[in-house]
Amino acid sequence: MSMPYWRAAGMTYVGYANACAVLVRKCMKEPFKSQTATRERVHFKLSQWLDGVPQQPIVRTSDDGGGGGGGGVGKK
Repeated sequence: MSMPYWRAAGMTYVGYANACAVLVRKCMKEPFKSQTATRERVHFKLSQWLDGVPQQPIVRTSDDGGGGGGGGVGKK
């Protein structure tokens, strides 16, 4: 019985697909490399809840210096 390479390596499919996407982007030449770099950005909002009411959300981006996880300084 055969098994996919990503499963044999102990990865999930999403992890495998992300790793492949990173490698493809690194191999690209300009101007395509800079165009695809914008797709790597991550945007999300965090809201504190106080007494069952959401407070002002904080918008975070991977460009805030936190890397791909968006752990950088928040913007209001």
